[in-house]
Amino acid sequence: MLINSRLCQARLTCTRLHQTTLIYARLCQARLTCTRLHQTTLIHARLCQARLTCTRVHQ
Repeated sequence: MLINSRLCQARLTCTRLHQTTLIYARLCQARLTCTRLHQTTLIHARLCQARLTCTRVHQ
């Protein structure tokens, strides 16, 4: 999906920018930080869920 693809790309960018560890709770928190930085308009709960899915896919 386009949204999932964008989230994956944003996740990788956010990880590089903030050196995020692969701990799920921290991924959600970092995603909110990344959301503020990139002015993402999606609901944060969906971002957290998609982030966890994206992390599993890329592990």
